This record gives sequence, C-alpha cells and structure tokens, in this order.
Amino acid sequence: VGIIWWILLFALHNKRDEYQLCQFIVGFQTAKFFSQGWLSLIRGAFSYYLCANQKFPTCDVSGPRVNEYGDVVGFLFQIILVWLTFFILPYSEPCYQVER
Repeated sequence: VGIIWWILLFALHNKRDEYQLCQFIVGFQTAKFFSQGWLSLIRGAFSYYLCANQKFPTCDVSGPRVNEYGDVVGFLFQIILVWLTFFILPYSEPCYQVER
C-alpha cells in the first residue's frame, strides 16, 4: 500500500516545479524515517522481547527478521524513486512568487 501511495504522489506532482519536487523528497524521507526507522525499531524490539522471554526461546524461527524479497524490493524501489526525483531537479524551474 505504501509503495502505491508514493507512486501516486510522484505521478501527481508537477515535475517542472522545483518546490514540488523538493517537497516530495523531504516528505518521502520523513515518512521513511518514521515508518522504517522508529516503527520498525519498536516492532523489532517488541518481537525480540516476546521470542526471547518464552520458556523455550525460538528467536531463530519466530524472531524479528526481514521478509527476504518483499522488504528488499520495497526498499530498493524507495531508493530509486528518490534518486529519480533528484535527477529531475536540475530540469525543473524555480517557484517564483506571484505578484498581486
């Protein structure tokens, strides 16, 4: 769901507007910091706590781990999308203030 959301946002942004491209990059990286950073840390620590405090620890089977293909593909997609936006930036136009 997250990947589809960011594809939709990328498609809807005006690629010729420098401000919108920068806003997309900053928003994307901020969301990634919270979703893959803090939330993953909390989820991983809680999963490890649950598996390590069982009568017979089974962390090697049911502990916190990365889904081999789904997470890697999603992570690579995020990197590619941000770099693609960076490569488009030099071809964009600065946002000028509208005079009244």
